[in-house]
Amino acid sequence: MNVQPINSYEPPPSAQTPNASSPAPSSVPSYYSQLEVISPTEDETIRDNAGNVQIQVAISPPLRADHRLLLVLDGTQTDVEAVNGVFELSNVDRGTHTAGARAVDRQGNILIESNPATFNLMRVSIDGPTPMPHAAQ
Repeated sequence: MNVQPINSYEPPPSAQTPNASSPAPSSVPSYYSQLEVISPTEDETIRDNAGNVQIQVAISPPLRADHRLLLVLDGTQTDVEAVNGVFELSNVDRGTHTAGARAVDRQGNILIESNPATFNLMRVSIDGPTPMPHAAQ
């Protein structure tokens, strides 16, 4: 008995080359569709001598009980956790800062991350410039 070779087909190589700058599609879709900083607004100036700042975020759908919202301050994730979508900060240094948020699961995997918002904190300085004495007239 003679067996004929099986027909086979090899598709030609794809003409598309993957673009290194485009992100790889996620294999698991995120539970959340939106996470954003709603307060302070972009480039807002906050005046507080104690350095107290509230960062308020909005997430959709609402945060699940087994997930947490963590603050990202000046590009670094912190252990500060939001309570009802609000991060309470104290003794923040004066100057320009960025604030964002990350929703994470129990293992610390990032589920969604907001874009950072820039804000400016002004605090009174007791080491200000010495006033010039008034010239005698």
